[in-house]
Amino acid sequence: MCSTPFPTGGKVRERYALNRCNSDTDSTVWMGEDVLSYFHALSVFMLRAHFYEVSYMQKKLDVKKMVIIAMLAATAFMLVALIRIPVVLFLSYEPKDVVITIGGFLLGPIASLIISLVVALVEMVTISTTGIIGCVMNFISSACFSCTAAFVYKKKRCVSGAVIGLLLGSVIMVVAMLLWNWLITPLYMVNTTRADVAAMLVPVFLPFNALKAGFNSALTLMLYKPLVLALRKT
Repeated sequence: MCSTPFPTGGKVRERYALNRCNSDTDSTVWMGEDVLSYFHALSVFMLRAHFYEVSYMQKKLDVKKMVIIAMLAATAFMLVALIRIPVVLFLSYEPKDVVITIGGFLLGPIASLIISLVVALVEMVTISTTGIIGCVMNFISSACFSCTAAFVYKKKRCVSGAVIGLLLGSVIMVVAMLLWNWLITPLYMVNTTRADVAAMLVPVFLPFNALKAGFNSALTLMLYKPLVLALRKT
């Protein structure tokens, strides 16, 4: 009878009174423990490999998302610089909100918010003549339209969701711009009182913003699918 405890490298553990003289039983027990140890080590290795793979893919997706946001912001700014159509007073139309909204459809409403802010700031320090007031107005207009549309589309990813989002974004943008024009325009236009601005809300600001939202909605619906297909190919 072999009763000497088996050394395990630290804590001494009894080996269930194994009979070292019984070679068949001893070999069977040790083989079973080796198999269990092997599967345990394999499981740990596979879990760690999966964790590192998920982490790597997440970082890769984050970098790709940042690159797409930067490209969309640059495209939106180029549209502002190249396509600016004066309409009435200091109001002009540019299709930048189309690109910003498509970015929101692709990456979510937060992406639309980031692109709106970046484009408004870059526009203010480069080509804009309206300073901080114009920057605030441009940001509010783009964010209200694009973020609302992107939020609805995120909840309902289909054509009807895009249409509902664009309609709701148009309404919110028009209402917001009427309010902010009433508040801010007297600070921008010299010798213009708030009563003068109030008189221009319905005949000037309302149709301009409604037409702007309508054009942007139509262009977004036409360009979204071809752009998505092009991005998937790349």
